[in-house]
Amino acid sequence: MSQKPTYEDLEQKIISLEQAEEARKKVETALVKSEKRFRELAELLPEAVFESDLTIHITFVNLHGLNMFGYTRDDFIEGVNGLDMIAKEERQRARENFIKRMKGEKSGASEYRGVKKDGTIFPILLHASPIFENDVAAGIRGVIIDMTEPKKLEGLLIESQKMESIGTLAGGIAHDFNNILAPIILHSDILIRELPGDDPVQASLKEIHKAAIRARELVKQILTFARRGAENKFIFRASPAINDMVRFLRATIPATIEINFVNSAKKDAIFTDPAHLNQIVMNLCTNASYAMREGGGTLTIQVSNTNIIKNDPGNNPRLDPGEYLMLSVSDTGTGISPEIVDKIFDPYFTTKRHGEGTGLGLAIIHGIVKSCNGTISVKSEIGKGTTFNVYIPLMDEKLAIPVEESKESERGSERILLVDDERSGLNAMQKTLELLGYRVTCSDSGIKALELFEKDPFAFDLVITDMTMPAMTGKELVKEIIGICPDMPIILCTGFSDQIDEDEALDMGIRAFILKPVIRTEIANAIRKALDTAK
Repeated sequence: MSQKPTYEDLEQKIISLEQAEEARKKVETALVKSEKRFRELAELLPEAVFESDLTIHITFVNLHGLNMFGYTRDDFIEGVNGLDMIAKEERQRARENFIKRMKGEKSGASEYRGVKKDGTIFPILLHASPIFENDVAAGIRGVIIDMTEPKKLEGLLIESQKMESIGTLAGGIAHDFNNILAPIILHSDILIRELPGDDPVQASLKEIHKAAIRARELVKQILTFARRGAENKFIFRASPAINDMVRFLRATIPATIEINFVNSAKKDAIFTDPAHLNQIVMNLCTNASYAMREGGGTLTIQVSNTNIIKNDPGNNPRLDPGEYLMLSVSDTGTGISPEIVDKIFDPYFTTKRHGEGTGLGLAIIHGIVKSCNGTISVKSEIGKGTTFNVYIPLMDEKLAIPVEESKESERGSERILLVDDERSGLNAMQKTLELLGYRVTCSDSGIKALELFEKDPFAFDLVITDMTMPAMTGKELVKEIIGICPDMPIILCTGFSDQIDEDEALDMGIRAFILKPVIRTEIANAIRKALDTAK
């Protein structure tokens, strides 16, 4: 027979049970505290934290997760399946990834398109790992990150890289394009001056010259946008520039579009780069023309003055009180839908077909107008047309500088060494300088020019050199010439303002720094300044 437990044995067992119960309670309390800490920590995290069971039903989600997906606590009490929070097209992939995790297969973060309670789709990144109970997988626990902003930043980075490429391309073609423009500008100017004023060709030559000057300003604007050019802001009268642009538009816009131009502005002095104003008019009118490309219509350009009075409820709230030049461009085209009208000034947003536009035009205009302390607004109605209103602050008329170039250029008879590897530009510049009275020796290479100078440095009173040349650049040539004759006046011409800036050029001993393609008055005045300073 087994021996009956003694009182002491029973007492010891009771003590053991009490100790076990106490230990269980401590473990339970610790688990509760641990669970509480987990919940509190989960609520503090700026991302969605969740847990699900084996059926992928959500058993826990923090407040940030509720807000991210637009649910309430009651929704999850009633039951929400995690797959319902993922776009339908991606649920099968999500289910397969869930099974892999349950099997213990390593799986990194997964990107999905999340679905909010209201059906809104947005990008998410999911990090998850299995929950084990008694060494058996019981569900998953994870973190969901809203990728909306990171995706936007990624898109902006990609577009920024595209723009960097565009900038590199723009800088690369600018030199060649400017070399093409140089002889057109200079030769047309020569013919205008040499032919009789009543010659029937004069009108055509003047239009060619004006078009080439506009092209030059366009290249400057491209380089400015690509961060390779400097702005040239000053106070000038806007009406003559707008009048020129309207004449240009009449010759380029399809005949199916009628152009109405009304200028009632009594004041028109503004502070900006004239090329910027040209770009505003050109882009707005080009967009208007595009909106009427199929059925034709009417393009109306109006220039007027408006006065913004403080606390006037009818004012544009984005404008400070004061007087403004208002440029209005209206079309009778297709109009812009209310859903997208607020997006039209966003970079890269376009309603044009692929290959017909970059979506940068209105964004650039918005930036230009903002830099003038002005604003741009739009009114549109589907099927009736669109009107853009540009407001630019007016300046003191007395401070306005004429945009038109001077009719007379300063002359001289000094000896000039002219260096440029582009033969057509070299010939045009030689002819221009000779008509101004100078004696010109030409060289199409920096190395040849240096050889000429070394033979007889005193044979020249001035050196004019291009910057970008093979074998020996203009910068290298300048250093060699100054090494031989430190007081030699030198003018440097370049199509790339980022290769060398004016301060660096002056520090090297260069007397004048000119951006190509040059016009007659610019080079004539620069020559006299360089020569007269040397005396």
